[in-house]
Amino acid sequence: EIQEEEKKIYPLEMPKTLGGMVEIRMYEHKITQAELAKKLNLSPTKLSLILNGKQKPDIGFLKGVRDTLNIDADFILDHV
Repeated sequence: EIQEEEKKIYPLEMPKTLGGMVEIRMYEHKITQAELAKKLNLSPTKLSLILNGKQKPDIGFLKGVRDTLNIDADFILDHV
């Protein structure tokens, strides 16, 4: 009941970037960037570059965030 009221007052916008969605899902799953990098078999530096839009994500990353963070494949395809 309180959460519904909060949503009316503080509506969350859908992220406009893949990096934004990954960051929201990391927060929801309570994992750090370093933990995500380890789960995806990436260096923390490479993950940071991808999240900041300085490096294009590869197929392994895209599949990894889909599976690990439960990000919808359509969202991923629309934002690559």
